[in-house]
Order: sequence, then C-alpha cells, then structure tokens
Amino acid sequence: MYYEHFYMAELTGSKEVPPVHTNADGVALFYVDEKKDNIRYRLNVNNLTSIEQVNIHLGRRNITGPDVALLYESGNRNSSYDNGIIEGFITAKDLIGPLTGKPLSSLINDLRAGKVFVNVKSLKYPNGELRGKIVQNG
Repeated sequence: MYYEHFYMAELTGSKEVPPVHTNADGVALFYVDEKKDNIRYRLNVNNLTSIEQVNIHLGRRNITGPDVALLYESGNRNSSYDNGIIEGFITAKDLIGPLTGKPLSSLINDLRAGKVFVNVKSLKYPNGELRGKIVQNG
C-alpha cells in the first residue's frame, strides 16, 4: 500500500521541558513519500540565529525522549541553514538512537502514532529553545 501524508509541528519555547521564555517560534513541515522511501522536511524559524542542532525525538508531552533523527547540526557539511529555513530529506540511513538500523517505516509509524516531536537547540538553550509535537496535517 502506498501513502503520502503531510505532518507539521508548531514550534514554541512554552512546549520545551522545562518551558523557556523566548521570542523565537517556528513551524516544521514533513512530507512522507513511502513510494520513494523518504521524508522531506522544511523548518521555518523566526527570531533565532544561533541554531546548534535540530532533532526528532521520541516522547510525549512533558517527556523528553531519545533522538531518532538528526535534521540539522551546526558545522555539519551535510546540513544547511539559510535565513531561518532548514530543509532536507530523511531516509533510513539518517535514523539514530533506538531507530538505528531500522527501516524508515519505523519512524513513519511513530509519526502516525503521534509519538515524536521536533526539538531546536540553540547556543542560549542547549537543551532546547523550541519544541513541537509532530501531528498529521493531511
């Protein structure tokens, strides 16, 4: 069976654990293309210039779980951040932590079940300045 779905996360400091006070915010969009076996993503962040890392984590509200995919890391030649936009693709080889070595369908199943969130780490808040649960959008 072939699926294409959109997911999104609204990113705010109030959703961090513990919450942080920041003027930054953003949105993360994910397009799942199981036919091509990838997830395309695009993050738009506002009022945040010192992004150090962006990850997808397993976890529920008020719980910080393990990283399962790295979307951006400062200084990594495979990552890019330009004018508040981070974009790229996730494939099975990009899975980390408890999903290392598993097929991309493992992450897709976690997306569908509402078990993952985006965490944006900055110089000011190295444990996370923005966070948002990834939910199905279409």
